[in-house]
Amino acid sequence: MADNVSASVFNVYSSKEKIGLAIFSGAIFVVAVPANLYVLLLTCFCSSRRKPSDLLQMNMNVSQFLTALLQIPLQLLAHVMKPDLVADGGSLCQIVGILPYPLYVVTIETMVFMSVDRLCAVKSPLKYATKMTTKRLKCIILFTWAHATIFTIILAVFIQFGYNRTRGQCAIVGQNQIVMLAVIGATHVAIPFVLLIGFYYKLMRFLKRHNRQMFQAAAAQTIEEGRRRNMLNQGQERRVASMVFWIITTYLISWIPPSVTVILQYTLKYPPPIMFALAVLTLHVNEAACPVLHLVFMKNLGDRLKKFCFCRDETSMTDITNSSEGCQN
Repeated sequence: MADNVSASVFNVYSSKEKIGLAIFSGAIFVVAVPANLYVLLLTCFCSSRRKPSDLLQMNMNVSQFLTALLQIPLQLLAHVMKPDLVADGGSLCQIVGILPYPLYVVTIETMVFMSVDRLCAVKSPLKYATKMTTKRLKCIILFTWAHATIFTIILAVFIQFGYNRTRGQCAIVGQNQIVMLAVIGATHVAIPFVLLIGFYYKLMRFLKRHNRQMFQAAAAQTIEEGRRRNMLNQGQERRVASMVFWIITTYLISWIPPSVTVILQYTLKYPPPIMFALAVLTLHVNEAACPVLHLVFMKNLGDRLKKFCFCRDETSMTDITNSSEGCQN
């Protein structure tokens, strides 16, 4: 969509706002990209981590790695530093506007399936291996990317993207697409989000109940051998379930600022562009927080990170991932 662009388009943000947004974006980028890549590589090459459920975590790491690697620099360049590149609403602006949606679909659907996976693992650890097979999880991952691809094609064909001067961003433009946008948003965005909240609530309730059961069992003097083994298996899976719980918690919290800006947009005075920019960046905080949470909860990966960062003799990544001892400080 080509328009005559006024000079005011190029001054959406003040100099201080540009510096602040650049620092915020850079901080997220330098944490999110290497952290996701590190977790992804260790999950791939560490033999002790090769479990079917890790495929879902790897899928989310890939999605978040691509989000941080592509979206953050493009949005910083197009929206903050060089808005004249996209102010005509051309192809670059459409790419910048559409790009977040497929990766969003992959991330949120992967989190939904991770919640289901953890509920099955903690509730029935002895039957879990027969329910969540590698083949089934590969089909799930294929579905997330296929759905994201179809969703992107639908957006590109039916929805108009351009430069929104009021928001200072490449976004959906045009008021004659409300019905189509509502249908697409409900079927491809809202439903996965509602499912995520539902399974998140179930996971939270189950973890609370499981905590209570563990305290009661610890207070008892004698525990049957079969029950003891089942509790041990549940405890091992519970650590991963807790990690998934906090990852989803972080993701849902990161959606609060964008939700507030949308509400303000339609109820009160239109927010300034800086509020929209900060709301978008808070979503990107999730890309940095999730791999960090993974390292915190998965102790073996955290130990390997310390060995990789602080070892003094020359040790390759392969040696670190394959060795249980690593190098000594």
